[in-house]
Amino acid sequence: MTEDQESGSVEEINRLVALGLDVMTAVDVAEGRRDESFEVARVGERVEINKWCTNMSSIPTAVEPLWDLLPEHFYLVFDGSAPNDEHADELELVNVDVAEVDRLLTFNASRDRHPWHREYKRKSCGIVYRWSHGRGVTPPLIRTVQNQIHIDVGMHRFHLAKHYSCKCIPCLIWSWDRDAIFSVLPSKSVSLGHVDKWRNQMRIDVISTKPR
Repeated sequence: MTEDQESGSVEEINRLVALGLDVMTAVDVAEGRRDESFEVARVGERVEINKWCTNMSSIPTAVEPLWDLLPEHFYLVFDGSAPNDEHADELELVNVDVAEVDRLLTFNASRDRHPWHREYKRKSCGIVYRWSHGRGVTPPLIRTVQNQIHIDVGMHRFHLAKHYSCKCIPCLIWSWDRDAIFSVLPSKSVSLGHVDKWRNQMRIDVISTKPR
């Protein structure tokens, strides 16, 4: 990289940081690994969430859980990851029975406190803000551990969906864990298809799992 190119790169990163992006995200955007408009919109959303949560006078009672099923957004399930950091072609979607999964959760994935308990309130508020404004969140990522189900990422999402009486929700799984998942959850889990197929055949952005 020449001195002029390096200077231009620093200026571009500084411009992005001034828009509210953290330095690592700004570098990813400058190098073409992330979409600028999408990341800037997320910054604006975080500001909205903080304001909404600060002004919230009571816990929302009527909430419709919504799920973002666009494969290009699945990297968001891994906090801090960029789109190319994780292997989306190794992910599949399944529809799971919430009560069935809840009974089989590992100790570390289980909860004995309300999702609006002060320990969980901040993250719960951010998720419910999105749901309340018609925006989906990426599904939880689950896997098997010794004939149990562990939530690798998305415990707040799962337990909030349970709290708001969802009977079934979509979850992400690793392809290598598919047979084990269906062995542990044989009765009510239904495959929704491999991520690659969804890319080519389906363009569902957000689906609802509102209790019927």
